[in-house]
Amino acid sequence: MKKTGFVFYVLCICFALALTVSFVSPVMAKSKVQMKISASGAGVKATYGNELCRTFKDLVALYSNYEIEVKVYPQGTFGGSQPAVLALRSGEFHMFNQATNNFAVHAPSVNAFSIPYMINSYEQAYRLLDSPFGDVIRKKASEESGVRLMGIHRGGWRGIANSKKPIHKLEDMQGLKIRVPPSPTYIEMFKAWGVNPTPIGWNETFTALQQKVADGLDNPISVLGQFKFYEIQKYFTSCKYVPQMGVVIMNEEFYDGLSQEHKDAVEIALKETLSWLNRYVAWSTAKWAKICQEKGMVLYDLPDSEEARWEAKARSIWPKLYDLAGGKAWVEEFDAAAKAAK
Repeated sequence: MKKTGFVFYVLCICFALALTVSFVSPVMAKSKVQMKISASGAGVKATYGNELCRTFKDLVALYSNYEIEVKVYPQGTFGGSQPAVLALRSGEFHMFNQATNNFAVHAPSVNAFSIPYMINSYEQAYRLLDSPFGDVIRKKASEESGVRLMGIHRGGWRGIANSKKPIHKLEDMQGLKIRVPPSPTYIEMFKAWGVNPTPIGWNETFTALQQKVADGLDNPISVLGQFKFYEIQKYFTSCKYVPQMGVVIMNEEFYDGLSQEHKDAVEIALKETLSWLNRYVAWSTAKWAKICQEKGMVLYDLPDSEEARWEAKARSIWPKLYDLAGGKAWVEEFDAAAKAAK
């Protein structure tokens, strides 16, 4: 009898465990969220997009109690900058980071960030994004693009490098062929300065400069350092005509399908990631400026008195940019909010 009772007891325990597993396992399985993310760029290990993905992956796991599992895909997995946004919209993956001027193909309103001298400091940009108008920017861009604009981050001030001569004043740029992104905004801006802008895709830029298709390029000093442009460019002039900005965008259906707890985890993880990334970019900019100098580049900071001349010329072409940045009314509204954020 004792043996029979023991067997019966064991069977009861096994039955109870089976019931527990049958009820608990599906719940646990449902709590796990698989998230696929990637970043734009040209494959350099230390690009800001890669650092963003790495940091976000760790933080969102922590804040979701390890219920959100992130897989980071290499740059280029979902195509170039523009095809990747379409892949994101269709749900092939869930989160992506790219420059605002590239995202503007899908959301013209964010081109306002690329209008020359619209933004005078990153502090101003942060105050603008934290203001009620920041919500307007995110909502409008999301409606235009069909993906959710989650955040905007720092990328470093764009400046002008070239292989021929120092640029200390506006007249020094005359006759130079400067590579610019294939963006009407940049093309019109450099024309206003009397420069021959040469639109070239990023992947072809280094070779084009080697082959003297162009004399120089505009980009943040950190990008020039990471991609070793100091090997073929001698001079760099630091200006503040356009702050390089990046957007973080997410598939809308994926976001809507998250529980509120998981939405909270994603948002706080991304907020902390971008806060860290903005500080990292500032540090990285100083680091790469020093490296570029050590490699033989001559760096020059444009004084405010001279930059005022550049700004006057650049602002004269604003009317040509209205249609590229969401229309005149939007640009004027954006400008008013930006001035209030100074």
